[in-house]
Amino acid sequence: MVERNERTIFERKVSLINTPSPVIRLKNLEKKIGFRGSIWMKNDGVISSIYGGNKPRKFEFIFKEAIEKKAKYLVTTGGIGTNHGLAVSLFGKEFGLKTILFLYPQPITEYVKRNLVRMVDSGAEIRLTSHPVNAVLRARILGRKEGYFFIPPGGSSATGNLGFYLAGKELIEQIRNEELPEPSFVFIPVGTGGSLAGLSLGLCESKIKIIGICVVERPVTNRAVLFGEILSLSNFLRKNGVKSNPLKAVRKFYLNHRFIGKGYGHPTDEAVEAVKIMMDEEGIELETTYTGKTMAGLIHFAREKGKGNIIFWNTHNLNEPDIPDLEKKFEDVAEWLGIWTEES
Repeated sequence: MVERNERTIFERKVSLINTPSPVIRLKNLEKKIGFRGSIWMKNDGVISSIYGGNKPRKFEFIFKEAIEKKAKYLVTTGGIGTNHGLAVSLFGKEFGLKTILFLYPQPITEYVKRNLVRMVDSGAEIRLTSHPVNAVLRARILGRKEGYFFIPPGGSSATGNLGFYLAGKELIEQIRNEELPEPSFVFIPVGTGGSLAGLSLGLCESKIKIIGICVVERPVTNRAVLFGEILSLSNFLRKNGVKSNPLKAVRKFYLNHRFIGKGYGHPTDEAVEAVKIMMDEEGIELETTYTGKTMAGLIHFAREKGKGNIIFWNTHNLNEPDIPDLEKKFEDVAEWLGIWTEES
């Protein structure tokens, strides 16, 4: 799967995940929407028993760097229901590292409530801010201090994106092993863009195209930003003796902003319906911020196209514990932090 000259760079990591993540055919979904081809799910949701989804792939490399720099504190940022922030705090706890989160407002949904309660329970120190830009600036400044390690939003950095470069190689190997047919398209959520950037380089030599369903507005998520992520990773690979072609990679993907709705974290009718369809037909839980909107985009595309082979890359953690009395716990946390409690 990985060429010999690539092994050194990819061995510089901690072990967090079980790979390859499984591929599952979504036959009931195909029937529900009248699709005559095949729809598959690459299920990163079960990649780690601590916290699944797309973050652990990145953290294997990011945490190695933090440990080598003798960090005692991990500093990062996200919305008040951030998957990324929760994942940092949970994995950080495993390594005895304290997490400091600079959080900004986002619409309050059930999964936001659950994530925030879990962040507090994990021991993360939470500092509220009014805006994403303010949160990132404050986190970066603190992250420069000795003993502190800044993790970019979403874990999107050259180091972290190595995880999804490797994920692309992993998918190609599964296709070679005939676990699934070669798809024409892969659908994946796009927030900060690191997962798509790594995947684009990892799938560079294949015929597969990637459709990124954007969950953040154009000023944050656009082709220029994604090209910067790809170029940064490509340069990092080349410095470590791994050939890559960023110009070819940037032609691998399309960005679709059609399913954002009112903005980041705001549920849309299409996302809510897609989440319901996946639960009813396949028994798989999605959420409305990332994977629900991505599945809505896939369903729309599949109904128009009618046939072919498509992959849905699930980036949502599927190892969620039950939280008894969630509403009461959220109200207590919200009151303690001074967060409004009206649902949006």
